[in-house]
Amino acid sequence: MRWWSVGIAAVLLAFANCNRDEKLVRQHENVRIGIIGGGIAGLVAANRLIEYGFTNITILEASNRLGGRIYPVPFESGYLQLGAEFINGKRNSLHDLAHKMDLLQGTFELFDNIRYKTGKCQTLDSVFDSYFSFAWPLQEKYRVEANGYFSNASRTVGELYEHDFQLYLEGLNADPRSRRGQIIEALSRLYRAKFEREWSANWTDLSIKNLAKWTGLGKKVYTMDRYGYKSILDHLKEPLSASSINLNHRATFIDYRSNAGVKVSFLTVDHYHFYDHLIVTMPLGHLKKFAYHNFRPPLPVRKQAAIDKLGVGSIGKVFFVYKQPFWENSTSTFVTLSVENCSSTAPMPESDRYFQFFQTYRWNKKVLLGWLTGDGPARTSTMSDEDLKTAVTALFRRQFNNDSIPMPTQIYRANWAADVLYGGSYSYISVASVEANVTFKDLARPIFIRGVPRLLFAGEATHDTFYQTTVGAWLSGRREATRLLKYYRKQSHNGAPRVLQMQWVFLIVIYSAVTNSNFAVQ
Repeated sequence: MRWWSVGIAAVLLAFANCNRDEKLVRQHENVRIGIIGGGIAGLVAANRLIEYGFTNITILEASNRLGGRIYPVPFESGYLQLGAEFINGKRNSLHDLAHKMDLLQGTFELFDNIRYKTGKCQTLDSVFDSYFSFAWPLQEKYRVEANGYFSNASRTVGELYEHDFQLYLEGLNADPRSRRGQIIEALSRLYRAKFEREWSANWTDLSIKNLAKWTGLGKKVYTMDRYGYKSILDHLKEPLSASSINLNHRATFIDYRSNAGVKVSFLTVDHYHFYDHLIVTMPLGHLKKFAYHNFRPPLPVRKQAAIDKLGVGSIGKVFFVYKQPFWENSTSTFVTLSVENCSSTAPMPESDRYFQFFQTYRWNKKVLLGWLTGDGPARTSTMSDEDLKTAVTALFRRQFNNDSIPMPTQIYRANWAADVLYGGSYSYISVASVEANVTFKDLARPIFIRGVPRLLFAGEATHDTFYQTTVGAWLSGRREATRLLKYYRKQSHNGAPRVLQMQWVFLIVIYSAVTNSNFAVQ
């Protein structure tokens, strides 16, 4: 074969392939894609679709801001993170981006450099040592049990703990009314609060399956600088045009009955939008309240069962701002360990049980973050800022044994459980979901109409392994964008065989002509 004929064939084939790629890009430009929700899953999906060449993308956000459960609010020289604050694990795209943007500061562990404030009672080191020697190995013990071949996944962490705790008490033979017994009871409440803060779930409903399922990210939790997720959000917004973002568009009716696409109607907007594909990133807590009414036809039975049965819990964050710190400068975390009969107030106020963990900030020494667990988020949601200031000040004065501690000057908080757009903080595997045999995969599964993926689902509650996390939300957004790319590539390839046949016929004709010509070069 002559060298120049091979070159001609290569050029012609490359031209044919380029023509097909250009056709695919033009096809992407015409595809109408709607994304319900401007949280991290929706933003990442939009970014990924733009990378793939899709340009007709619209984000439909129900609130007046982007970010979802990432909610940074400006404060002095930085931002207070009313929602997500940390990055779970190192081996993931979100950590890589934060590292590339030089946002990472270190790691966070709630019990690092911790101080216990117990009011008028002296802490008994022997009691603390005894209890924590019992309690700290339990999570690993339960994880091993959850991974066991004969494990009963409907058993809860709370159930297992209560059994072990009673055995521990029997071994101590301690009078529960004694100072020692009361401190142990307070430490037990603290351990439960730590667990429920970590999992955003009442541990009486937290299946041990969570401990077996939630793996792969690593144990470390990473902190960011004073800007934190604000910088991440700004980065994700950069590729988006202003016209592609529709705020205050709360979807109330999603009609996917038509073979031509999906029709979306809104609460406060008097027109509807029409899309070829719709990526739904509504939080699970919102779907629990509205999915029955929002979709026509109703969602598949198994998907609706997953919405109904999977758990959504709530933790709370309250930022207290002071003129100057009243706590020791070296403190990173302190615990208000409320023990019966260790303060002037008897019995112990119920509000003392709402808060236990308080976290300080390196970038602003005047700010104190209080974590709410258990009934705390629901109970404090009905309290005014002034009532909350009064309650927490009384708690501090009792536990620090210092009546001169001042009131905070400001409070910043968000109530995720009471907000109908969210209905909670994040998801978990509940006893009901185990018994119904439904999983996060059921929620993630797309809905096809005549082979076309019309409804796609993303968000932290659709990631089977990294649910609860911004990493899981991030990966789910990329997953659904990639699903659409693969669908259109497949459509393009399905139409390619006859085109390729004609290309090869053309090449053979050209080759025959030039090889038989009189000016062929030997």
